[in-house]
Amino acid sequence: MKVGGPPPAMRAARLAAFAALPLAISACVEPGGTLVEEFLTIDLTDWTLAWSDEFEGPGLDAAKWVPEIGNGSGGWGNGELQYYTARPENLAIVEADGASALRIAARAEAYKGFAYTSARIKTERKFSFQYGRAEARIRLPAGQGLWPAFWMLGDSIDPLGWPECGEIDILEMKGGISDDTVSGTIHYKNASGYHQYTPPGEAPLPSGVFADGWHVFGVDWNAERVLWYLDGEVFHRESVVEADREEFRSGPFFLILNLAVGGQFLGYQTPPSGFASAEMLVDWVRVYQKP
Repeated sequence: MKVGGPPPAMRAARLAAFAALPLAISACVEPGGTLVEEFLTIDLTDWTLAWSDEFEGPGLDAAKWVPEIGNGSGGWGNGELQYYTARPENLAIVEADGASALRIAARAEAYKGFAYTSARIKTERKFSFQYGRAEARIRLPAGQGLWPAFWMLGDSIDPLGWPECGEIDILEMKGGISDDTVSGTIHYKNASGYHQYTPPGEAPLPSGVFADGWHVFGVDWNAERVLWYLDGEVFHRESVVEADREEFRSGPFFLILNLAVGGQFLGYQTPPSGFASAEMLVDWVRVYQKP
């Protein structure tokens, strides 16, 4: 199926139908890869589409997303090297494989004292939710120094800060290190008052790299656990019932998409000499919930 699936006129009509389709999951694993159920079927019969963006407008929908600008504090706390902008060079709706998609482009260019630019968008104060399925169809870039991500932060980040607000990383990839593997994890404040994150669950491709095609990345989140899935198959599970994981039971989270350059996650690797640009394409983002 091409990016975007059916023509735009058919897309909206099919969205509700997607929620009614049963999703067969081949396996569920505990942290570390321990098989806990041979088969897990997530019944989507009673799920409804709560929010979506199909990225079909002439530009980013300001009613749904807020672009972040700048380099944050200390490279967004991660030693990242890019300056985020809302310029069309970094953030635009484009045609990809015959349909529309969001393009987040990382570029090597001198801009406001930085050597790279890119984009990061969030739904904070536009849309947030507590419990449900959040997923996106994305074509990731490949290459050293690139850090694409699809993730969530708790609405409580303003009054409480991070990591007290909680963080769910739906998708991260270490460009140039493992272009064929994505990971997911959670971040929170542990019982001792320090930042804690769980060992990431990893989903490797059987062949090729993620830049070769489109994939659906998602999480299924409820008051007991978070499940991570890639193209419909669960690859990781984390419990959130523990006392020091209360962040994931206390309020709604908002969505974030970005393409970073460099940073701690990559071991501070940078793009190679001669790097000009790379892009992360997003076909759609959807959130499903139960009544």
